[in-house]
Amino acid sequence: MKNFYVFTDSTADVEKNYREELDFGYLKMAFRVEEKDYDADLEWSGLASKDFYNTLRKRMRHESFFDSMIANVGIDICRALEVC
Repeated sequence: MKNFYVFTDSTADVEKNYREELDFGYLKMAFRVEEKDYDADLEWSGLASKDFYNTLRKRMRHESFFDSMIANVGIDICRALEVC
C-alpha cells in the first residue's frame, strides 16, 4: 500500500504512458469557450488540441473551472480520484 498518491490536473502536459508507468492520476478540469463547455482531459477527447489552440489564436473568450464533482464542498480529493 502506498503512503502517498501523486496526481496533477488536466492542464498538465503528461502523456498517458508516463502516467501509467509512474501510476499517478489527474483531476479533470473543464473549460468554456464562447459559452460552450468542454471537459478537459489529457487525451483531448472534448476538443482537439489543434482546435483549442486555434480558439486562442482567434482571441475567443475562455474560462476554466473545476469539474462540478470536485468543486462541491464535502467531496474530498481522495474519493473524487477513486483512490481510497
